[in-house]
Amino acid sequence: MGFAAAEDVVPLLKQFGYEAAFKKTFPKDDIPLSPANYASAIQAYEETLVTPSAFDRYLKGDGNSLSVVQKEGLELFIRIGCADCHNGPLLGGNSIQKFGIHKDYASATKSERHDAGVFETSKNESDRDHFRVSMLRNIAKTGPYFHDGSVEEHHSAIRIMAEVQLDKKLSEPEVKSITLFLESLTGEVPKTTVPNCSVPCLTT
Repeated sequence: MGFAAAEDVVPLLKQFGYEAAFKKTFPKDDIPLSPANYASAIQAYEETLVTPSAFDRYLKGDGNSLSVVQKEGLELFIRIGCADCHNGPLLGGNSIQKFGIHKDYASATKSERHDAGVFETSKNESDRDHFRVSMLRNIAKTGPYFHDGSVEEHHSAIRIMAEVQLDKKLSEPEVKSITLFLESLTGEVPKTTVPNCSVPCLTT
């Protein structure tokens, strides 16, 4: 969280008036305002950050929640191999893969800087250009894309990923269908993200 030590958060929480809230939330603790309880509070908050989407309704059996083109995009997404890495509940985030299997990614993305990925910390040459696979939930709303923010447009990112990862050149209709499918992953913003606190946020 940017602190040098876990205990450093306590004075800041006191400064912003969180002490009473922690005493109320953790009444049985001798020291309610502690790093452990702060972590528990953050965990409880983050568990509310779910964004149910049209795709979730489709998975639950609502065949009408996706359009025909979105269903075609889903089928193509699976068939050409996107789902091999972008899988699981979040469609990614659970593995580390090389970026640029069939083509150097920097030349495809026109990146101005080159991040060597896991190699930066491991110094193991086999880790060069390896990155955590991005989660695709709400991907249509989270540009710019890739680890260095080098690509602005969603459809361009799709085309580049197909080329450098799968050695596929997608047609315009194919790119459009995958783009529309990925838009079905955009969910409702949870109410807990709307500021409604009796005490200031730590970022204020």
